[in-house]
Amino acid sequence: MPFTVAGYIPEAPTQSLQNAQQLFTTVFGPNVDLNPSGVVGLFAQQLANYRINNETFQAYIVNNVLNPDFASGIFLDIISKFNGIKRIGATFSVASLTIRGLAGVTIPIGSQVLNANNDVFANITAITIPSSGTINVTFQAIKSGPINVDANTINRIATPIAGWDSASNTTTGTMGVNIQSDTVLRNLRQKTLALNSANTFNSIISACSQSSTIINFGLLENYVSAPITVQGVNLVPNSIYLSVYGGSPAEVAAILYTKKSGGCAMNGNTTYTYTDPLYSYITFIAVYQSAIPTRIYVNLSFYGNTSLPINIASIIQNAFVANFNGTDGVNIPTKIGLAIFASRFNVTLASLSINQIQTLTIGTDQNPQNQGNVVSLTFDKVATLQASDVTVTVLT
Repeated sequence: MPFTVAGYIPEAPTQSLQNAQQLFTTVFGPNVDLNPSGVVGLFAQQLANYRINNETFQAYIVNNVLNPDFASGIFLDIISKFNGIKRIGATFSVASLTIRGLAGVTIPIGSQVLNANNDVFANITAITIPSSGTINVTFQAIKSGPINVDANTINRIATPIAGWDSASNTTTGTMGVNIQSDTVLRNLRQKTLALNSANTFNSIISACSQSSTIINFGLLENYVSAPITVQGVNLVPNSIYLSVYGGSPAEVAAILYTKKSGGCAMNGNTTYTYTDPLYSYITFIAVYQSAIPTRIYVNLSFYGNTSLPINIASIIQNAFVANFNGTDGVNIPTKIGLAIFASRFNVTLASLSINQIQTLTIGTDQNPQNQGNVVSLTFDKVATLQASDVTVTVLT
C-alpha cells in the first residue's frame, strides 16, 4: 500500500489473499484450483500470510517506531537517546541491619534474612562480628522493585549460622523501584525536550526533570510588573518561583544560574551563593523554595475473598506508595502544585484483583471523616506518602 498523509495504511487481510490468488491465476490461468484444501490454494494462503505479516511490520515501523508518542520498548529507548535521556532501570531495596552474635563469627556474602512479607534480603559484603557483638551492615533485596523496607520489618534469619543470634532494621531503608515504564519514559522525554536550551520556562523544567537527585519540583512565573499570588504563594514582579524537594542547594542553584533568563527575579525560602566553575570571580545568588514535606493519608476499605494473600494489607500499602511516587513502572509520580486524586489508586487495585471497594479517600488529616476524593496543596509544599499512612480495612 502507498504512503498517505495518515501514515502507512496496511492492506486488508482479504486483499492480501486476493493479491496472492491473482498471482497464481496470472501464472497458471483462470482455471487454476484455488480451493484452500488443495496444494495451490494452500500455497496461496501461505503467501498471503507472509504478505499480511510484512504489511503489519511496515505499518508498525512507520507509524509507531518513528513516532515517540507510540513507540515502545527498545524503539522508545532509541528515540529518547537523541535527547540524552536513558530509561531508568530497576533498583533493589536496601536496608541497614543491626547484626548481633558471637564475636569472631563470620557471615558469608549472600546470607539471607526475611522481612514480614517473606521477601528475601542478602548481605552484599562478608560480615565478621566484632568484639562488641554488634555490627551494622547493608542488606539488599534479591529481587528488584519496591520491596518493603520499613523500620523493624526485617528481623528473621533465613540462613542459620552458629553464633549469629539476630538481625533487625531499626531504621527505614531505601525502597527499590521497577524499571521505568514506556509511559513514564515518554513523559520524561516530553518534559526534557528543552534540556539544551536556556532563558525559557521549559529550560528549567527540563533541567529539573533530568536531575537524578531532585525528587519533586514545580515552577511558577509572574511575568507582570506587579506582585501576584498564585496557588497560595506570593510572587514578586517579573519573577519565577521554583519549589524543589530533594537535590542539593548547589545543584538547584546551578540550574537557575544556567537556565533562567538574566534579570529575572526569584522567590522562595532558600538562598544559595553559586560560583561559576570556570570563572571564580562570578557569583550568583539563587533563591528558591525548599518544598515543605506534607504527609498525605489514604483510607481504603474493600470486600476481601479467600484468594487474597494473608498480607494483602501490606501489599496494598507498598503498592500505593509506589504508585504515589511513580516507582511502580506504570504511573507518573505526583507533582508539586497538581491535585492528587484518590482515583489514581484504582489502577493499582485493579492490578491486585481488588474491585469491591467500599471506601477510597485521601487527605492531609489521618481521620477518614476529614478526607475526600482529592488533595490540593499550596505550591510551597510537597506531598509525601508512606506505607504506615495508608489505612487498609478488609471487609467480610
